[in-house]
Amino acid sequence: MSSLRTAGLEEILPDAVTFPRADAGGSAVYSRFPLAEQGYRQLAGGFVQAHARVRVPGAPEVYVESAHPCAPMGRASDACWLADLAAQPAATPGGPVNLLMGDFNSTLDHKAFRRVVAKGYHDAADLTGAGLSTSWPYDNRWYFPSVTLDHILADKRVGVRKVVIYRVTGSDHRAVFAELVLPKAGG
Repeated sequence: MSSLRTAGLEEILPDAVTFPRADAGGSAVYSRFPLAEQGYRQLAGGFVQAHARVRVPGAPEVYVESAHPCAPMGRASDACWLADLAAQPAATPGGPVNLLMGDFNSTLDHKAFRRVVAKGYHDAADLTGAGLSTSWPYDNRWYFPSVTLDHILADKRVGVRKVVIYRVTGSDHRAVFAELVLPKAGG
């Protein structure tokens, strides 16, 4: 996180809701637009998911949540992974525009993750043809085949112009950047 701060994260995205932890269980949402209704949800697996409503000029309110269900690393953790995925919020077609982003510890091949997408979302990378761009482990120090665990799920009212995957120094995950097109306010 310190390298992101040094690179100017807080100047570019000055509004934030953060719940840091020493381990991978922390969460944050950063924005260049004002945030309201900031908070977090505690998942059964122990991780927290930061969330907030973002006030984007000319668009309806956007509900953003930073997703991070626990990882399925064997029989003991599979139950918490399934519970954490099932607990992900649904898009609200009559309410704010929803964005659910982060490390889902799932690929589009996982049935439990496809259930999350079916709650009114589309996967930004999949929509643009970048769905097979792997995000973990990019340094392969774990000796696993690289897979796509990090996703931006946008509610179906949101368009996607492009998705780009970037290396992040000091992380075993790549960053997923999406250029999204929000609906117009009142539209």
